[in-house]
Amino acid sequence: MTGIGAIGFSALFFSASTSFPGALALLPTLGTVLIIAAGGIKLGRFRGLNASILCYVGDRSYSIYLWHWPLVVFYSAHRPAAGLLAGVVLIALTLAISDLSYRYVEQRCRQPRSDTERKPLAYATAAVAVCVMVSGGLGYALDRQDVDISLIGTPNYPGPAALLANASVPRDVQLLPSLGKLRRDVPIVYRLKCHQEQDSTQAVGCQLGDPQGTRTIVVAGDSHAAQWIP
Repeated sequence: MTGIGAIGFSALFFSASTSFPGALALLPTLGTVLIIAAGGIKLGRFRGLNASILCYVGDRSYSIYLWHWPLVVFYSAHRPAAGLLAGVVLIALTLAISDLSYRYVEQRCRQPRSDTERKPLAYATAAVAVCVMVSGGLGYALDRQDVDISLIGTPNYPGPAALLANASVPRDVQLLPSLGKLRRDVPIVYRLKCHQEQDSTQAVGCQLGDPQGTRTIVVAGDSHAAQWIP
């Protein structure tokens, strides 16, 4: 009962403001450990955690975990907040979809009934593994591409000149940088931790360039100002 109490207390009194990860996370964790160590609780005729409804939810808990979030996100994209009725509907949909997923996906994968089911499952698993490896390798290769800066300013890559009224912008050349390179194409200030976080009041700065230079330029501002730094 101590384990159930620890988890119940956490569910009722922990909120979004509760520090996590932190020491308080030990409370539901230790509660779970106590329940597992107990192996089942029976209080007279009350079956405790062996009750049918709890076993039903427990068997489908992973499917519930997977399916509840997409439903909540989809609903939140169209409605500002979920009231009592919407909450009940979301829970019902989650349970229904999770039950179907548990029966026809999870159980079929864990316990194929015959060789006719095992072979397609093995082929599907191998196909997914190959797709993951190929996409991962392709993504890594694209991410490691270097940008040829000598092309910037040429007729095919006019750079800022493309914003001019009469600029001729080609349409049949490859992107520079490539799409695989874009996520790393950010100012150096982020890699050097020169930017200040929104919740910080301490001024942060970095010195870049030639320390013996004859001219000093100060760049202060937000992410737009950071674009002036290579």
